[in-house]
Amino acid sequence: MHKIPRLVFKISTAWFLAFLFTPNAYCENSRYLKELQLGKLEPEINVQEGPFNDALPDLSKLPFQIPELVSMDAYHETFMSRILGGHCHAAIEKLVKIQGRWALKFALRAKSADWYKWIIVIKENIEGYFDLESGKTLYLNVDKQEGSYHQRKTVLFDYDNRRVVEKESEGDTKIHYRQYELDEYVVDSYSILFLIRRQNLFRTKDIFYNIYSNGKVYHLKASVLGQKNIELSNKKIKTHKVEILTKVEGALAQRKGIFMYFSADKGQLPLYSEADVKVGAFTLEARPIPVTMKN
Repeated sequence: MHKIPRLVFKISTAWFLAFLFTPNAYCENSRYLKELQLGKLEPEINVQEGPFNDALPDLSKLPFQIPELVSMDAYHETFMSRILGGHCHAAIEKLVKIQGRWALKFALRAKSADWYKWIIVIKENIEGYFDLESGKTLYLNVDKQEGSYHQRKTVLFDYDNRRVVEKESEGDTKIHYRQYELDEYVVDSYSILFLIRRQNLFRTKDIFYNIYSNGKVYHLKASVLGQKNIELSNKKIKTHKVEILTKVEGALAQRKGIFMYFSADKGQLPLYSEADVKVGAFTLEARPIPVTMKN
């Protein structure tokens, strides 16, 4: 039986989420995309939210409930104490149509705990769309505040024209436009959580994805290590244990592994995660335990 550690101290939620949801940024197997000189293109997308005239797609084979929300508390572990540092939420919000194809809108939100705001205010809002059939990312919008630093980035994955279009704003005055040649399907680093869930974790051993980030494509491997019982909120829960392999440098250099625990049912919801890095051991815990889907 896996016991959740009892000795933990404070965490910057943004650091942990950046590490957990952007493993691509430090993978060894990566390549730069060719930058295109196309001027200042706006990364715009046409989203149809319904009502729809044609028949809705069959969602019974997917692990997602629509809408769906998982809320988690973030901690930083040591041998001394346990202090809540922040909260985050992962959601599937709605079914939409983009350029005639079915897609799902997802959202990830994180903020520092109230007591932590006297040190630094952390608030992150990420929204995006991924293709219902393939899981490839279609659009991403990031609004990130860390103390006085404020970044807004919009990314369009234009597969018809084989390009990525980015618009990035820093503060109120600096705006950067970038375009890159795109020759393969990719996912963004934030929606990897949903993409792992699309796999049958009862049967899958290794999961490979091409991850896009800042003009580069990284190759991520996740390994399913089998089923594991964990104890969460005084309940014993059967889960799938998945290890995400990365190559991290600096303060977040990986010392052992990054592990995520998904419910061992049709929903395969993320319930718990842990990572041992250079600056300490981190955890995320689902609270309350979300209602899962029966097989």
